[in-house]
Amino acid sequence: MFGAGGFGGRDSYHVEMLGLNAAVKYILENCSVHERVLVIQCDNIWALNALDIKQFKKLGAKFVKRKHVKAHTSHKTNRSKVNELVDNLAGQYMREYRAKVRGNA
Repeated sequence: MFGAGGFGGRDSYHVEMLGLNAAVKYILENCSVHERVLVIQCDNIWALNALDIKQFKKLGAKFVKRKHVKAHTSHKTNRSKVNELVDNLAGQYMREYRAKVRGNA
């Protein structure tokens, strides 16, 4: 059993949290946050609020903000457009992963 989307998560909230943690890991390993203003955006408010942002402040980030993106609405803001793009990419990679696991790739 692979869980949500075949990724091993318990549910979509857990998978969103895994994705946010992967993004944080990438930032911490590849970017300097010292004296930066960081805005972390996500369409899952539960995962967003569970994200520990203290690690950025310890590394000298000037300001860290969590921004909930109201997704899957008829509103076409720049944030919702980017969220739609990211959702589409996630769906694409999920289908590719499932095909690989099932031997259809």
